[in-house]
Amino acid sequence: MYNTVGVVLSGGASRRFGSFKAKATYKGEYFFRIAENALTPHVDKVVVISHPELTSWIKENSNALVVEDLHQYKGLGPLAGIFTAMQTLESYWYFVLSCDVPYITSDIISKISQGKSVLFDGIVPYIEGRLQPLVAMYSNNVRPLIKSQLDQVNFRMCDTINQLNIKQVSEKTLGVDPVCFKNINSFVDYKLLD
Repeated sequence: MYNTVGVVLSGGASRRFGSFKAKATYKGEYFFRIAENALTPHVDKVVVISHPELTSWIKENSNALVVEDLHQYKGLGPLAGIFTAMQTLESYWYFVLSCDVPYITSDIISKISQGKSVLFDGIVPYIEGRLQPLVAMYSNNVRPLIKSQLDQVNFRMCDTINQLNIKQVSEKTLGVDPVCFKNINSFVDYKLLD
């Protein structure tokens, strides 16, 4: 049983982006590796949730465990990836990080991690008035709820979050620039990376 597992979500089809975001680069590093590297110092183990077409390539370029969504939930979005990680590696906590947040840093991961407590189901940043559920920590206690949401064909992260007792942490509390949480959804966003 691990204390904390890092979960890199790289399983999406990246339709809006036009190609797999995991393979995009920023400052010479693949997006998925930026997430993996940010998590590594603060967790006991990292698991990368991969799209089937990327699995062998990610394995060649990663130091982490690489798995695909569980068969019955394959391709059903972030909740499927989180549940897959929880079923794959037993841990008290899971730090979930989408691969499309290239400004994220190890320091930010550390600051969010400091908020974990048995009093909460999760620690979710609340940045510029919006929750960031894919740069967040979740307790193993949420696993049954996530399974229930998947089985009810409700894949919306916000619907899951609304049923949890979460601790919200703002950019002010974290002492970080909100831009660090910017996710790259389109090729236009990607071209604007500095």
